[in-house]
This record gives sequence, C-alpha cells and structure tokens, in this order.
Amino acid sequence: MTHELPRTAAEFAKWADAVEFHPNAPLPQDLPPNRPEDRPADGIPVKRSVKWSVETDERLKATAKAKGITQSELIRQYIEMGLAAENSGMVVDLADALRLLTTVAHRSVA
Repeated sequence: MTHELPRTAAEFAKWADAVEFHPNAPLPQDLPPNRPEDRPADGIPVKRSVKWSVETDERLKATAKAKGITQSELIRQYIEMGLAAENSGMVVDLADALRLLTTVAHRSVA
C-alpha cells in the first residue's frame, strides 16, 4: 500500500472512491486534545509561527507539563498576561528597572 498523495484529478478520484467512513471506529489515542479551553473565545483560531531557543522550548514544555496544560495554552496565557500588563500601564522596561535597582543599591551602601 502506498501513502503517496494523488497528483492528478484522476488519481484523486480513484483515491476518493476508495475512502470508507466508519462512524463507530475508535479514535486514535495519539490525537492532540480538543478541549474547549484550547480554542479562542471568539472561535476563530489564528495561527502564528515563532522561533526561540531549544532551552526556551524545553522550559516551556516543562512548565506546561507541571501546570497540566498544553504548551499552546501556556503561551496564550503568557501573551494574554503580557498584553493585560501593557494595557494597565504597569509594564516597566527591564533595563530601566535594573538601572533603578542599581541606583538604590548604591545609595543604601553609602
């Protein structure tokens, strides 16, 4: 049996004729979860592609596993928290915060 995709209309028609639907067939166990909380509130998912280091990916996987949620759900939560903080005006640039802490540390030593 070949697993190649049909390349022509005739090949597709032949493939489609061979497809059988079994409504009572069990679902494969390795499917990703399809839970309501994994879907956006507006019901229209938007897919984004991002790149980060292997270390960041490993931390993400471990954190999601520890929380018992999917990596996608964890990423959505972090993004939503970051956007909420941005909107509240409470976001401080890390470099500014470090400069302030350094200044306070030098004053307390003097």
